[in-house]
Amino acid sequence: MRCSDGKSPQEITIYVELQRKRLGGVWSTVANDSDRFTNPPAGKKSDPVPAVLHSCPDGTFRTRARASGTDETGARVEPSEWSYSAEVVDPCKRK
Repeated sequence: MRCSDGKSPQEITIYVELQRKRLGGVWSTVANDSDRFTNPPAGKKSDPVPAVLHSCPDGTFRTRARASGTDETGARVEPSEWSYSAEVVDPCKRK
């Protein structure tokens, strides 16, 4: 994620979910978290945060994320649309 256009929001909250594909291709959330950032600098890319699934069962997984916050004028910004990662199969198996 990166703040762009030379503008930095006053506050941004990132919501992330880890999802697992179930029978029939239905996705279900198995873990979720959020983090709030105050006055993030414009143009600086945020550090990636690795997701860890402690029991790490076999299966197909993806993450989905979105953000909301307040802009540089203090106006509330509604949550963005969900953004999805690529599917990963059996992420804990050694290749």
